[in-house]
Amino acid sequence: MPYYDTKFYDDADITDVIGYLLNQCRNCNLYHDENCIINIIRSALEIILLGDAQEYKGSVFVYLNDIKKVNEKVAEKIYEAYYRRKNA
Repeated sequence: MPYYDTKFYDDADITDVIGYLLNQCRNCNLYHDENCIINIIRSALEIILLGDAQEYKGSVFVYLNDIKKVNEKVAEKIYEAYYRRKNA
């Protein structure tokens, strides 16, 4: 995804999709693959939302904690979307 994409995206939609993708992830930890399609899509959405792709270490909760260090509000919204779908 180009870093200087000129399109505008709805942050609420992006956080909702990331929450959905995190529910698709299987907490692979050591077996995490950077070329996993879920990882690639999530990374593209992070660029839209945060300006840079974030490292995913194979755990949803470690990921959310790392996002919290970058932008606490965004981390809360992603967690809400994740939790809402997890309990649906």
